[in-house]
Amino acid sequence: MQRPGPVAQRLAISPATLRVWSNEFSGFLSDKARQTLTGTRGHAQRRYVESDIQVLQRVKPLLAGGLTYAEARERLAQPPTEAEAIASTSDPVTPDPTPASEVETQSLTIPEQARALIAGLQAAVTAQERHIQTLESQLGREQARADHAEAEARELRRAMLVQVQRPEPERPPRRWWKRILGIE
Repeated sequence: MQRPGPVAQRLAISPATLRVWSNEFSGFLSDKARQTLTGTRGHAQRRYVESDIQVLQRVKPLLAGGLTYAEARERLAQPPTEAEAIASTSDPVTPDPTPASEVETQSLTIPEQARALIAGLQAAVTAQERHIQTLESQLGREQARADHAEAEARELRRAMLVQVQRPEPERPPRRWWKRILGIE
């Protein structure tokens, strides 16, 4: 049984993420991996067995692929696909011992659905690249506007400093009788 810290390191996630996943996917984990109460001291520390780690290794790519916790739970209830089984194993994949001459003679066929999917993905990538170019040009224009505004602000600051540094012209003194009568 392993403590949460080493398990989190093995999965390359934070201990807080491991706690959340342990709560969200508790139905797929052993009793020791679930949070339990002790009699006097509150919560006991979780302990993970190898099967728990394998479940969590299967969870990681599902969540990274954009699935919600509920969708990931549904996927976990199903048997793992071949790709998930390969991704969740920590053993390196051994190369196919088929000789190169046999590989060359085998014909590779791509199903029509896969071709359509590839074409759709290529179109999406092209659209995203155009969108990125548009955003970059907008960013360039906004940067130029910001530079222009900054230059104007510098000029206004200089003008204000010149005006503040200039002494105010002296007014001739008002005569005492004009001051009393309120003239001028």
